[in-house]
Amino acid sequence: MTLTGLLRILFRWKKVGLVTFAVIFILGGIVAILIPLKYEAQITIERKPVMISVEPLDREFDLTRLTSETQRNISLLKSRFMMEKWLAGLGISLADEKEKEKELKKLESSLTVKPVNFTDMIVIRVKDNSPLEARKGVISLTELFTDWDKEQARQQAEKIIVLLRTRMEKVKENLVRQRADSHRYKLNQSLRLSGSIAESSVETEISSKEKLYDYLTRELEEAERRVDEKALQRIGIVAEPSVSTKPIQPRSLYWALAFSVSVLMALFLIFICEWQIPVVNRAGDIFHEIPSPTVAIIPKLSGPRPSFEELKGSLGPLIEAMAETFRLKNSLVVQVASPAVGDGKTTLCEALARVARSFNAKTCILNVSPPKVGTAAGPFLSLAGASKEDFAVVSLAPEVHLEAQIRKLKESYNAIFLDVDLAPGSLMGSNFVADVDITGIVVSAGRTSRKLLGIVEQQLKRFSYQKVFYILNRACDPLPSWLRS
Repeated sequence: MTLTGLLRILFRWKKVGLVTFAVIFILGGIVAILIPLKYEAQITIERKPVMISVEPLDREFDLTRLTSETQRNISLLKSRFMMEKWLAGLGISLADEKEKEKELKKLESSLTVKPVNFTDMIVIRVKDNSPLEARKGVISLTELFTDWDKEQARQQAEKIIVLLRTRMEKVKENLVRQRADSHRYKLNQSLRLSGSIAESSVETEISSKEKLYDYLTRELEEAERRVDEKALQRIGIVAEPSVSTKPIQPRSLYWALAFSVSVLMALFLIFICEWQIPVVNRAGDIFHEIPSPTVAIIPKLSGPRPSFEELKGSLGPLIEAMAETFRLKNSLVVQVASPAVGDGKTTLCEALARVARSFNAKTCILNVSPPKVGTAAGPFLSLAGASKEDFAVVSLAPEVHLEAQIRKLKESYNAIFLDVDLAPGSLMGSNFVADVDITGIVVSAGRTSRKLLGIVEQQLKRFSYQKVFYILNRACDPLPSWLRS
């Protein structure tokens, strides 16, 4: 397929394409006007781990911790639990479960949460139909997440304080017991080396427990000091909420999308029509279906009775074959057939009969097909100019066999033209006449099916001695003259 061939297809179906483009573009324009624009608000927050202990966090910059904490925060922000809190925080209360689910999905689709690599920072983006609503949504979600995280941190700190106190009580009990045991041991033991070693071991253990108790005391005091609003505030705002006054996707983008979809749909429908309606439109279609055919193309002629020179220019190969056959045999039998009524075979017979008169041949036309009521004249010639001086018109006698009637006509005429109907309703081409010199198949551009050409070609293989011509009628190049090369 060449560029010229593609252009021919486009111009051939330009009406279909233009109508499709107009309809889709209008619908797309309506959608582009009605679809609400979206604005985006953004805030950057940082969430630090709880620092209950006075000791520094040795895994503060550990990548594994940062990754797991970040994914945990993102999952929490996108969880259904947080979405329901956010819905309530925005003041939306719905009793209907379906409406509630619809609003929850709307909120979820409007939220985007992205981490900042190798940090504890998170970027939260919220889309809404107006800048104010988007800003309100991102602030509401941040406050809800901050309050929830603060409450979680308080519960975690209180659990740690309870654990520290419990641990201190156990250490204290063990320390009191070990001091009492050490005192009794000193009273009961004499001064011996082994006793001194055991006593030293007990003192060492008591000393380690005292150090542990002092450490737990400092940890408890620090944990109790940190259980307040400021210490439990793990989430901080790094960048204040910001919102752009320009929409995320401008309305011009929707118009461009409507235009693109309209063009694609128009092209799609054009090529569907070209593929689903396999008719002959140009000579190349005949060459595609039939190997090495002889094709004559009939353009739009000047009038109902064109000159010999004009016919020769259009039907040159066919006229030359007629002249050569008549010169060699001093007789000529030509059958003109077409797959459908109204393709122009009758008017072509008359045109060829007038050409045969220029050979000084006595000419007649035998109408093999029965007359069709209401059939219009052909597209390039008119039967109104026919006269007995040019040729005779003979109808088929039903009681006489066709071959016998042709032999009878040969006694009076040496140029016979058969107007043959290809018998719709029976096997296409089954009534081709065998005893002819030339067969002309009239193919109507934009009307004759390519499949019918294949059937006709199979039937004509029985008469390999005949010269076969395919006459493309109504041939019209859809390309405008300024595009033809």
